[in-house]
Amino acid sequence: MKNYRKYIFYFIIGSVFLLGLLFRLKIYLFNRPLWMDECFIFNNLYGKKFMEMFGLLISKQSAPPLFLWIEKAFYLCFGIKEQVLRFFPFICSIFSIPIFYFFSKIFLKKDISLIFASILFAVNIQHIYYSQEVKQYSSDVLLFMILFIFLNKLSIKNFNIKDIIYYSIITSVFPLLSIPSYFLIGAWVLKELIIYKTEHIKKLIVVQIPIFIMSIFYCITTIIPQHKVFIDSYTQIWQPGFLTLNITEDIKVIFHNLYYFFAPNNLIILISGLICIGIILFIKEYKQKEVILLLLSVFFILLFSFMRVYPIYERVCLYVLPILIIFAVKILDLLSINKKILSCIIIIAFIFSFGKYNYSYLKDCYSANIWNTKQIRHFSKQFLGSYPNPRELMQILINNYHNETVIINIPSKYQYEYYKKYYEFQPKKEIYPSNKIKNNPIAFKKELDNITNPQEKYVFYISDDWNKDAYELNIIKKWKDKHEVLFEKDLNGSYILYLRTK
Repeated sequence: MKNYRKYIFYFIIGSVFLLGLLFRLKIYLFNRPLWMDECFIFNNLYGKKFMEMFGLLISKQSAPPLFLWIEKAFYLCFGIKEQVLRFFPFICSIFSIPIFYFFSKIFLKKDISLIFASILFAVNIQHIYYSQEVKQYSSDVLLFMILFIFLNKLSIKNFNIKDIIYYSIITSVFPLLSIPSYFLIGAWVLKELIIYKTEHIKKLIVVQIPIFIMSIFYCITTIIPQHKVFIDSYTQIWQPGFLTLNITEDIKVIFHNLYYFFAPNNLIILISGLICIGIILFIKEYKQKEVILLLLSVFFILLFSFMRVYPIYERVCLYVLPILIIFAVKILDLLSINKKILSCIIIIAFIFSFGKYNYSYLKDCYSANIWNTKQIRHFSKQFLGSYPNPRELMQILINNYHNETVIINIPSKYQYEYYKKYYEFQPKKEIYPSNKIKNNPIAFKKELDNITNPQEKYVFYISDDWNKDAYELNIIKKWKDKHEVLFEKDLNGSYILYLRTK
């Protein structure tokens, strides 16, 4: 009977793995066009040499250098294609599914807890989406879990030469691939100090020398300059991710993140209740070394947010998803035949909390529709009402091109540049109108008049518009009425226009 239950358990876990793989494969093969942020990353791959990826990045981006190295190596080997650039995030997401199972086994005791934790991870909307975006968030999740599993097995008391070599290499390399690795490494060092106090402090200090040397170089060349640009340029966007002494605002951020992570489930009070109970259950097990490491990791994550070093807001803290799921599912360890009423309450609360992971949701995952309905605010969705389609726009441009001058608005610049390389397109002339004229239709129309000549043909390529209410796009659509329109097409906000000026 025991073996029979074991086979059923592994069959269910295997089915969950396959379901998660299927959803990620479907959205990867859907092969949507690159959006603006992804084109920013490609701009750094294309415009910089390998060693230049340590330091300030083009387009005010922030990304670990080794992540950029891997991306650049892929595109140099296999060409400029969306699925080539997205292959590393995709592979990281796929490997994350079984790794999460081993991660959750460290903390969850019952098979039912492991099954539901695996389901929540496999069908999570954000993790599925970022399996096919050219950003480091998918690899952050995988590397965080791998590093936790690795560090959890180590104890400074038992360190030998082999452990020192492994520790030195991994702790020196992982932060170059994923910044949140520092939170785990700091948590492990503090955990060893708590457990052994000063007993092995010399050995503990010595093994930090490689990561200390690497971190000095990394901070001076990359982290500090990128962080300054990050704060200066994107304060308004990421401000909510920095915790303060305002408890009310902090709670709002936490609720916002929970909705972001577990959408379309919207009973956030109930989900946060499950997580709080899970945290209490973990605190009761505070003497276990893995629990100490986990709670200290959370402490460092919150501390660096409070210090305004690394925000905990939406996609930049996707790496905390495994922790949140473990906290939320921990309550299922309390299920017992001997506690029928308590067990019924727990099951009902859990079903209500995550009941939106229903057939309709799974159908959207299978059809890859979640890339268009995901709960993430991007400029393109916020202002145009849809995601841009720069690839189809470029196809239309090439198929109808007859040596016209191409005019590209600034928000579309990097998408245009990427797909120009993608299709090896070489136009006769390109013009980028100024992006400095804000909400001044007369001035913008005058600029359009100044950059165009009478009786000449022009192509307007507008894949994106981050101005409020698609300001540039709407002005161009009105300005064209006084000229001869040869062809135009609106792709749900992305827009191409051929005209002859009068």
